[in-house]
Amino acid sequence: MLANHRRIASCISLAMTLALGAIANAAIQFDQDVTGGVIFGSGNFNGGFTVDRDGVAGLELGLRAHTRFPSSDGTAAGIMSHGNGVYGNFATQGFFSNGSPGGPRASWSFDFSINSNYDGTRGNLSGLTYLLNIDYDPSAGTSFLSINPLTAIADNAYGTNSGLVAVGDSGTSAGLAATTNLAQNSEQLNFFAGVPPFNPNVSGIYDISLQAFQNGELVGHTEIQVDVGPMPEPASLTIWGLGALGCAIGAYRRRKSA
Repeated sequence: MLANHRRIASCISLAMTLALGAIANAAIQFDQDVTGGVIFGSGNFNGGFTVDRDGVAGLELGLRAHTRFPSSDGTAAGIMSHGNGVYGNFATQGFFSNGSPGGPRASWSFDFSINSNYDGTRGNLSGLTYLLNIDYDPSAGTSFLSINPLTAIADNAYGTNSGLVAVGDSGTSAGLAATTNLAQNSEQLNFFAGVPPFNPNVSGIYDISLQAFQNGELVGHTEIQVDVGPMPEPASLTIWGLGALGCAIGAYRRRKSA
């Protein structure tokens, strides 16, 4: 019963948060193609990105989440989007890797796309700075790891609106950022040095955001939530007279029960 009380309180608070967030994030567009296409790896399809194109002129920022082994069907590609920046429900099933950095991998991955000149009005990537914020706490709290994806990730795919130019490494990434306008990659939560403890079998909500700055001022922002684990039981909400609201909220976001 206590868990139900907490879930109901969380849902009511969430409804208010979503209403305010919808106003704050009015510029964000959902289920979008990113400009230049998807240029990292092979068999990765465009679409399903949560995108901001309303910041500084020429800037496009995109995020999405998908199953770790996406479908070969380009219309699906394993992207379980709710059409509002929420992705899931992904399985609470961990995969274990023998490679570096090793450790448990989630059943889902997230992709980022940075295009500093999507409409031909701006310059290359190095004209701005970027911050990728990754939440490792699936409960109601947050525990963010914040990195610059162009300096902290060596193997980004770099290109132009015409497609891939090269995959970076520790020696070439800076030069590629200075000569291209598009950077993309697909990531897992355990890929980064200094990550907080991560258990892919814990259900809850993971928050991920991507920001761009010009001279220290925030000029672009997009964010997604990744929903992992079972959906809440609508019966517990109906008992409290919140059935319709609970179903709508459940489609947006679900926090881990205490």
